[in-house]
Amino acid sequence: LTEEARTGAEQCLEVVQDLLSHEDVLDEFVRAGVAAKLVSSLREGILERYSPAGLPDRSAELYHLYCVRCLACMGEYVECLGPILKDRGVEICLELLKMWRHRPPCLSTLLSLISSLLAHRKYACIFVEQGGVAALLLGGAIIGGLYLLDGVPPELIYDAGGLVDVLFVPLVVALAL
Repeated sequence: LTEEARTGAEQCLEVVQDLLSHEDVLDEFVRAGVAAKLVSSLREGILERYSPAGLPDRSAELYHLYCVRCLACMGEYVECLGPILKDRGVEICLELLKMWRHRPPCLSTLLSLISSLLAHRKYACIFVEQGGVAALLLGGAIIGGLYLLDGVPPELIYDAGGLVDVLFVPLVVALAL
């Protein structure tokens, strides 16, 4: 994609995200099956390695990032959980954790999605059973712990995706219920 096209796509996404902040629009997106279409597209692109509309790799990654952003807005809706679990949403998230662990902006977006999905006990249990906690630890949180053990002051450690506040607190709460 050209820079102009990427900027246009970003602007479109911002409009969609703004619309998804309105509950009535979000309800309609969920009723219309948008979440199912997004997760199906992610399954094809991430797990089955199919490039949407024959896009080059970089454009396909951007497309997947946009799908993840939209799903993150809808993730707490119970109606979204079925399609996400049916289309192997946990496996998709785990694969994206591996692929995006060195890309903080992508990882941050993915962590937002995982965090919203962890509001569902069933997703949280499957996520833990399939090694989600280990994948998260390998993805970066362990590095922060190593810095702490090495004597780096906590205020100098940057948690790029807000891993502790955004992800581990909801995970612990969901599993405690």
